[in-house]
This record gives sequence, C-alpha cells and structure tokens, in this order.
Amino acid sequence: MPKIMLVTNEDTGHYLHRLPLARALQKDGHEVVLVSPFTKYADQLINEGFRCINWNLSRRSLNPFSELKAILSLAGIYRREKPDIVQHFTIKPILYGPIAARLSNHPKYISTFTGVSFPFTDTRLSKQFRPFLSLVLGRFLKNKNSHTIFHNPDDQEHLIKLNLTDQKSSSVILGGGVNTEKFQPGPPAKESKNLVVLMASRLIQEKGIYEYAEAGKILQAKGKKAEFWHIGGEDEGSLVPISQQEKSTYEHSINFKGHIDDMPSILSQVDIVVLPSYHEGLPRFLLESASAGLPIVTTNVGGCKYVTKDGINGFLVPVKDINLLASSIETLIDDAALRKKMGQESRRIAIEEFEETFITGQYLKVFENLLA
Repeated sequence: MPKIMLVTNEDTGHYLHRLPLARALQKDGHEVVLVSPFTKYADQLINEGFRCINWNLSRRSLNPFSELKAILSLAGIYRREKPDIVQHFTIKPILYGPIAARLSNHPKYISTFTGVSFPFTDTRLSKQFRPFLSLVLGRFLKNKNSHTIFHNPDDQEHLIKLNLTDQKSSSVILGGGVNTEKFQPGPPAKESKNLVVLMASRLIQEKGIYEYAEAGKILQAKGKKAEFWHIGGEDEGSLVPISQQEKSTYEHSINFKGHIDDMPSILSQVDIVVLPSYHEGLPRFLLESASAGLPIVTTNVGGCKYVTKDGINGFLVPVKDINLLASSIETLIDDAALRKKMGQESRRIAIEEFEETFITGQYLKVFENLLA
C-alpha cells in the first residue's frame, strides 16, 4: 500500500481544505498520513481514519534558527515514515519540504500552490525571505521526481516567467472542488426581509475587508435595505493581520460574526456574496457560494475570475475600486430577477466545472503518474 503524506502549516488546512483529497486517496488504496502543527482538529481527523503527526512549525516566524529546526524536524519525520510521495501545501512546507526530502533521501514530492502572489509581492517578505524563496524554488520545482500544482493558470504563468518552473513539470487544477450535494441553493428570500450580503475570509488586509466596509457604508448611506455580514476569524499567524482598532472602525457597516463552521447553513440565509481580495489562488468561499446558487461580486484576480464569469454569474471589479464594488453590489440589491438568474448560473458553473469528485480525480492522476 503506497504511503502518501500531506503536509501543511496548520491542521485547519487539513480539516477544512484537504479532507476530500485525503478521503479520495484513502479510498483509492493509499495509506494517508497528515503532518502539520495540530491545535484544533486532530481528534476529528483521527476519527476519519487518518494518522496525524505533529510538526513544530510557526507560520509567522522568520527566525533562521527556528526555521532550520523546523526543516530538520520535517526531515526526521520523512526519514522515519519513508512515504512514497509527500504533497506540500502553503509556502513554508513548499519551501522546507523539498530540503527535508533531500536530507532524508526521499525524492518524490508534489508542491501545491494555492496562491503565489503574496510571497512575491509583499515588501516585508521581499527583504527577508524572497531571495531564499527564489533560490529554493528555482532548485527544486523542476526536479524530475517532483510535480508542481497551481490552482489557477495565472499563478503557473507567473512562476514560469520567473523561471522557477515550466510547463512540463507543472499543471493547473482549479482548487479543491466543492461538494455540490452539501452546498445547495437555499429557499427564496422573503420580500419583507433585508437582503444579506456576505463576505467570508480571514481577518487580514489582503482580503479587501476595508473595501467591503466602505462599499457597505456607501450603500447604507443610500438607504439600501441590506445587511453586510462577515464570517471568519482572526489569523494570528499572518504577517498582516487586521488589528482590533482597525476592526472597530469597520463595525459601523459590517456585522462581524466570527468563525462559523456551518457554512451551508449560513449561505442558505444569504442573497449576495462578495470577496474583494487583492490576490487569490482559487477561493473555497466562492466555490461554496456558487454551489449554493448565489450571485458573486469579486475582484478580477487569480482564481476569482475562474469561478466568476463577469456578467454571467456575477461581477468582476478591479482591486481596491470601492466605487465600482459598491455599484456592482447595488445592481444586485436592486434587481431580484438578476440575482436569481446569476445565482442559477453560479450553480451550473459549480456543477459543471468544480464538482468535488471531478477535481479530486485530477489530483489522483498526478499521484498515479508520479508513482509510476
């Protein structure tokens, strides 16, 4: 039985994002081992039948001694476990995993980029981390015993232009898919109630929370009968979290509901979804929203534009364009027929292009080819 190891920077990633893939690999006859720092979801993952190995890693640290210790710890895990293939998710595992694989004489790995813009554009990372990042990626992403997966073609093209990968050793798989049975359209909205506009994201600047708050403020000043909700918790591991002071300034227009696990229930109460992010791989929130039959307003970046077809199932707006963001939301608030039509198109797109079994099948093919 081939042993597959999935490595990420926090157990939330395993439970909320990788579980369908882990189940599919297990069903396909592989032993699946999950590696990450475990703080929240170990019991749930063990109950699913997966073995979990704790890896002592700090998402936020850039201390060279701590990072070296994390690399050596991961190499030790690989040496003991002897996996056939390791799949790395998120930037630190993608960087440290190939080094650990080389140190442990474990040659086969898959690097999965759920988004690449931030590590290459953030100035704080550029000064401290980018030279190392480029050196490692340039050395390891073209390895004949490895493969690189991107969640949208833009990210693949970006790294090819930087000469960090090539077409032969990489491929595009559009996200992790969505369970269209789990996420279904909710009941029609009652005419008497305020419409609900929802944004779901971590509380970090790059998700566009400021723009969302300002758009809500504009529309509320116009007397639009809509509530603006935000779902998602703080991200203490982020280099650019939103402070409590910043959050308090947004509360004049946004109802912050915190982290909620039951997204199908939340989406059944929603009329319009918004994600004004500065960059994305392939956002799960938009996939779930599309499957739930909701119209979308999002930015014309990365994977957002592959879920949202402008004028078909929603609207695409430029990054940080508050006025166009507000007017696009307003168009949907004012037109119930358009909301319904675009919502139906969202559902169709989710089923035809992003059904979970279809997407996980593409991942299984990559594993099959690498094991051959």
